[in-house]
Amino acid sequence: MDICIKIHPKRLVRRLAAAMGVMTLASIIGQVSTYFWGDGHLHGFVPLFNLDREMNIPTWFSAFLFLLGAVLLWVIGTELRARMDPLALRWRVMAVVFLILSVDEISALHEMTVDPLRDFFHAGGYLHFSWVILGMAVILGTAILFLRPFLSLPGRLRLLSAASAGLFISGSIGMEMIAGRWVEAGGASNFRYAMMANAEETLELGGLILFIHVLLAVAGGLRLRRT
Repeated sequence: MDICIKIHPKRLVRRLAAAMGVMTLASIIGQVSTYFWGDGHLHGFVPLFNLDREMNIPTWFSAFLFLLGAVLLWVIGTELRARMDPLALRWRVMAVVFLILSVDEISALHEMTVDPLRDFFHAGGYLHFSWVILGMAVILGTAILFLRPFLSLPGRLRLLSAASAGLFISGSIGMEMIAGRWVEAGGASNFRYAMMANAEETLELGGLILFIHVLLAVAGGLRLRRT
């Protein structure tokens, strides 16, 4: 029995963007409460929405976005496989990568690599959060994997896909490196670092939502061609 789930792409993307905006604002309010009002808990509100904390609402939202991306990538790959498209496997491998990243968001496995990588590379400064070394390797590998599917996209979707990657990388790597240098010099218990962390996570979420928009458009285009 076939299961049909109707998705309205524009409505979904708008709601995801609105949810991101609400969480970012809530996180900023929480940091203002922590550093200016002297209340770092606020009846549970601060840790629940802190973008720089694990196992809270933003963490699960980010994991959901990766999982949604994985599902859409797999759907696209499956449809292309049915058409004997040589790029089908790359889309499906990308789906697996996104699934792994979804699990990592919840378990924070990448955080466990910080100390070993810092010790191995004698890293500091911009590489204070040394997992970015591994992150850059993963991004490079993903870029190579997705290059041919990326080039196969229509011009507008190719531009949006590049923009989504730029947003995500500027947050996950760029802001993380800037924040790492600041933490090494001035510590993490200050409002400036909190805003850096908020900017980092917001850029990541924005990049993911924009990429989901691209994937929904690709999947919708394949469906239209089939009918």
